[in-house]
Amino acid sequence: MAARRWLSVDITHRCTMDERHVRLAVGPDYAACAPVRGVREGGGDEAMSVRVRIEPLPGEMHEEITLEP
Repeated sequence: MAARRWLSVDITHRCTMDERHVRLAVGPDYAACAPVRGVREGGGDEAMSVRVRIEPLPGEMHEEITLEP
């Protein structure tokens, strides 16, 4: 019997995940990996901003790949 594995899918770009993607969290479902968790009370606006910086290791070959939204 073949081993069962998860298939990661990028629904924004309509493709499976590959070397262009950066895995930021791993869990059984979204709730286990949510970027923000908790309870909020009261009014007001909300905003969330995220930056990811990736650099090649010294001596490693690399290529630049850009994902368009």
